[in-house]
Amino acid sequence: ALKKALVLAGETARIHYNLGGAMEGLGRSREALEHYGRAVELDPSYAPPYAKMGALYEGQGDGITARAHYAAFLRHWTGSETTASAIAQRLARLPGEEK
Repeated sequence: ALKKALVLAGETARIHYNLGGAMEGLGRSREALEHYGRAVELDPSYAPPYAKMGALYEGQGDGITARAHYAAFLRHWTGSETTASAIAQRLARLPGEEK
C-alpha cells in the first residue's frame, strides 16, 4: 500500500520515511535505511529519518555512523524537548568525537 502511495503521490520525504518504517517493521533493515536515506535526500531538514537511521546503525554496532545521524537529527529537530533529550542521551553513549 505504501509503495502504491509513492507512485500515486510522487516521491516525498514523508512517504519514504513511512516506507522505511514499514521495512524496519518487517525486519528489512537494509531497505529501511535506503528509504530513510532517500527521505533525507529529498528533504535534508526533515529530522525523523535521521533518528531512525541512528537507531538502526546503533543496533548494528556502528556507533560512529549512528552518532552522525543522531547529531543530524538534533540539528534539524524542532519538536519536543523530551524527544531531543532522549536522542541526546543516546548520542552521549556512543563512541566518537564529542561535539
